[in-house]
Amino acid sequence: QMAGDRLQLGRAEDNDIIIKDNKCSRYHAVLEMREHGLVIKNISTNNRVFVDGMEVSETLLQPNATIKLGDTEIQLFVSGLEALSVNPESPLDIPSPMPTAAKKKNSLFYVYIAIAGLGLYLLLSDDKSAVVDTSLNDDSKIQTEIMEAQKITEQLQNLKYSSGKDSKQYLDAQEEYQKGFRDYREGNYSRAITSFQAALALYPKHELAKKYEILSRRKLDESIQASMQDGNRYMEQGRYNEAISSYRNVMILIKSPDNLTYKEAKAKFDQARAIIEGDF
Repeated sequence: QMAGDRLQLGRAEDNDIIIKDNKCSRYHAVLEMREHGLVIKNISTNNRVFVDGMEVSETLLQPNATIKLGDTEIQLFVSGLEALSVNPESPLDIPSPMPTAAKKKNSLFYVYIAIAGLGLYLLLSDDKSAVVDTSLNDDSKIQTEIMEAQKITEQLQNLKYSSGKDSKQYLDAQEEYQKGFRDYREGNYSRAITSFQAALALYPKHELAKKYEILSRRKLDESIQASMQDGNRYMEQGRYNEAISSYRNVMILIKSPDNLTYKEAKAKFDQARAIIEGDF
């Protein structure tokens, strides 16, 4: 069974891909299709996930990656196809600009083939650390491979359309998200929050907009606290012009005169200015 934008792996019979390995969790990991590619995520509290020999909690998968769950090693194959374009130096949570329709179609096709290869490997491999040699399969096994690949591809295609990511609302939300992300990257956290909220109003399931709205609020709070601390330090040192600048920045970031921190910054701003004007 499919659940959301993902395939689930583990020992339990209700997983999308069942791994018969006692060292695997019943629900061990999920593969998720996101805007920037195929992601594996550890959902087990007791067991680990390794990708290319490194422990991960969540990571973007490269073509031909090796995944290890328990004692089971899974080799993804993308044979005869151009590799999925991924920048290995880019952090997972920093998305690239929205691809064109043609690029989206090609990328999704590569993902379908990769996941199909994963399913077939688990179905056919007796040696969990061996690489499958499809040239040794007989006709019945080849037919099974074809049917399984077609089934998974059809599931993922249906998943794309049922998720609403081909709708105008999603495309408009993606545009707002990209505006917000540019502001976030440039440190304009207030404007970023506004854009992320607009994206979520258009498409409430936009996970990256949710994530970066939270991060923007956190960064904004950190900026306010840092400016307030700077202002207090400058006041103690008698550097009143610099204190005024820091307190003014706090008020600009908060914007709301009813906010308690805003009131504190305003009071100290007035105090520093009075000291300068009175030359105390």
